[in-house]
Amino acid sequence: MIEGDLKVVNNFRERSEVIIATSAIVVGELRFMAQNSQQRTANLMKIEAFLQRIDIYSIDKQTAEIYGDFKSEIIRRFGPKEKRKRQTIKLVEIGISENDL
Repeated sequence: MIEGDLKVVNNFRERSEVIIATSAIVVGELRFMAQNSQQRTANLMKIEAFLQRIDIYSIDKQTAEIYGDFKSEIIRRFGPKEKRKRQTIKLVEIGISENDL
């Protein structure tokens, strides 16, 4: 967890005047990892305590549009040149996972 990494903790402390935020997607990923951990309840509580101290960016229409356009551009630029193949390619096939976006 975050409190176990002294470098991360110190980095947060040094930036106490800066707004620290994460996205709703990251919140989901943190909860997913906690749900699958051996200390499920404790980790969920730690995540909740952490999230109380930072802002969370929600997913809105503009964010969804940026995501879709960005994903499309990555496939167009790094995917197959043939349109038919581009329509079925997965990001992971060109070296990018969905979570990287």
